Amino acid sequence: MLIKMGSNKMAYNNAELFQLLSSGGKYSVIDIMQRLNVSDPRSAIRDLKATGVCVKDEWVPTRGGGRYKRYWIDF
Repeated sequence: MLIKMGSNKMAYNNAELFQLLSSGGKYSVIDIMQRLNVSDPRSAIRDLKATGVCVKDEWVPTRGGGRYKRYWIDF
């Protein structure tokens, strides 16, 4: 299923991801997987970026010395 957004077409899952990321929150890959039941959010984020959507991200350090990214869309 394709949804037309502006002059670009995007898959239904990508449209859901667009709505989530532009809702005002910042979401990790795990957050996105749990909320949208998407198995690989990073590829969906890559697809959004390829259509010209400016998806922002930031690295977040963990207590154990690791890090992960959070994603969002600003307008």
